Amino acid sequence: SDASSDKPNRLCSLEQWTAHMQKLHIRRTDDIVLYDTSGFHTVCRIALMFRYFGAQRVRIINGGLKKWKMEGKPTFAGPYIQGEGLASEGDYSYHVVNEKLFVQDIQTVHEAAK
Repeated sequence: SDASSDKPNRLCSLEQWTAHMQKLHIRRTDDIVLYDTSGFHTVCRIALMFRYFGAQRVRIINGGLKKWKMEGKPTFAGPYIQGEGLASEGDYSYHVVNEKLFVQDIQTVHEAAK
């Protein structure tokens, strides 16, 4: 989210997003797999953000981390440095795909709800 905004959870700028993805070494063209651990389905928001900024190969693990572990699938535990083990070179050309497809003003939302 945009830490400089007085509104909680406001969508960050393209520049903020790209800088963060470069720090994490998550390229726009990567296969991106997301999961939820909270039970609040917050993973949907980050999936939407990845797609908003142009990533096309974004997936969500059905059932989240809890189901993954119940099925005995591998996990990693221990210290981790952001971006460790991932290539830093690559396509970080994130861009806003279609703002109107993802973001609407409150008046448009109210009109749609009528």
